[in-house]
Amino acid sequence: MAKPKEERNRLFIEDWERGLGNEDLGKKYGLSIGGVKALKQRLRQKYPSLYQKKPASKPGIQQTSKLSKYKKVTYYLDSEMVKTIKKLAVDRDTDISELIREILREYLRERRIS
Repeated sequence: MAKPKEERNRLFIEDWERGLGNEDLGKKYGLSIGGVKALKQRLRQKYPSLYQKKPASKPGIQQTSKLSKYKKVTYYLDSEMVKTIKKLAVDRDTDISELIREILREYLRERRIS
């Protein structure tokens, strides 16, 4: 039987790797932001593989030409909306940007704006 801290650490790592941010991890595990950062540091020492950063989702050479027709913009969304969009993108196995374009297209189409 796993010790409570080991089980907590395993679940923490799973949530961390799924992309939960420090604030969300803190709320879920009853830690302050500093506590989350300290736990991450201890876990990285215990499990060096956590140092291996996953490659950023930057477009490759072929994708770059496809993306050149789009303009890069920044919008600020609440954290729950971001989580929902990320989960939906994973569920649909699609790029987040493509999902956002699809959502906006449908919204504009429903209102006959575009």
